[in-house]
Amino acid sequence: MDKSMCKYSILGAMKSTPNAKLIYAFLGDACDSKGAIKISHREISRVLGISKSAVGANTRRLKDAGYVRIEPNYNEYGGRMANRFHIS
Repeated sequence: MDKSMCKYSILGAMKSTPNAKLIYAFLGDACDSKGAIKISHREISRVLGISKSAVGANTRRLKDAGYVRIEPNYNEYGGRMANRFHIS
């Protein structure tokens, strides 16, 4: 089975909201070869056309279900920067 078919099998079996599935598919397509991507909720919201609050709620759902690991990033002044998402 090729990689894209595995992704659709995971999405089909995923017990989550349609937005969570959409975000997971987007992150999976946009991640690097190690399964990681550094991207803000604002950018995900813009690309997918869903609200920033929906992105936040659904990325937490994905994290809680074990589909992604979220690594927060901060600049040298302690300000929050885009998260790094690791796809499981």
